[in-house]
Amino acid sequence: TRMAEMDVSMEDGGVEGLDGRIVMPGDHIADLSSLQVSTVEVGAGLEPSGEGVSVILAGELRAVQHRLKTGVLAARVWVETNERRYLPSVGDVVIGQVTARAGDEYRVAIHGPYPAVLGNLAFEGATKRNRPMLLVGSSVYCMVTEAPLDAEPTLSCVHPESTQGWMSGQAVFGELQGGSSVRIPLAHARKMMFSDAPVLAALGQHFPIETAVGANGMVWVKAKEDAFTVLAVNAVANSKHLVRDDIAVMVARLVQFTAAGMEGKSA
Repeated sequence: TRMAEMDVSMEDGGVEGLDGRIVMPGDHIADLSSLQVSTVEVGAGLEPSGEGVSVILAGELRAVQHRLKTGVLAARVWVETNERRYLPSVGDVVIGQVTARAGDEYRVAIHGPYPAVLGNLAFEGATKRNRPMLLVGSSVYCMVTEAPLDAEPTLSCVHPESTQGWMSGQAVFGELQGGSSVRIPLAHARKMMFSDAPVLAALGQHFPIETAVGANGMVWVKAKEDAFTVLAVNAVANSKHLVRDDIAVMVARLVQFTAAGMEGKSA
C-alpha cells in the first residue's frame, strides 16, 4: 500500500501514559518525553505550545509510535473526536479531489471547512516545463503543509522522506489513477492509518490491491479487476462496525460471491 511506503514498520501501538487519555480544550500536555522519539508529529485537535501541546478539541488523546522510512522512530499525537467534518492539521496525509484550476494552482476538495490549494509545482521533481496536469475530478494523495483556522489550507505532493520524482511511478504522493474512493468516519480512517488495518490485510490475502488512506476520512483502493475494486470499496465501508475476525469472514464471503459472479459472466 502507499501507506506502507511512508511508514516502513509500525510499533506496537499506543504510548503508555498518553494514549487513551480523555482531554478537553485548554488542557496542556507539557511533557512528551514518554514518547521516547526524536520526531513528534502533532495532529488534529492539538497545537504546539512550548515543549508540549495544547488541546483545542475534546476527545480521546491518541499517541502512536511509527518508524519513518529513514529508520527513525517517530510518534504521531492527535485527539480522536466524534467530529464529522474534517479539520486540517499540518502534517496530515489526505486524499482530495480536484474541483478547479486557477492560474498556477489547483482547488482541491478535502471535506474540510474550506477547499484546499495545491500548487502545480508542488510535486517532487516538477518544473514549469515538466509537471503533472491534473484534470477536474482527479483524485490526489498529498500532505497538508499549512492549515490556518480561517483560510484555505495548502497541500503538497512532495514527501519529506522520499526523493522519487513524480514521473517515476514510485512517488508516495501524487495523482491516484484509476481505482475508486470511499468516505468513512474520521476515527475509522485514523485507526486504519496508524494500526494494521485488518480490512486491508484481509483483502490483500485474497488478491493484489493498492490502497491509500487519508486522515480526512477518504480511502482509495485499486485492484486489477474492476469487480474486486468494487468489492474492496464495500469491504472498507462495511468494516467500521466489525471486529477483526468478523472482517475476515466478511471479506471471504464477498470474494466468494464476486468470484462466482465473474465465473457466471464468463460461462
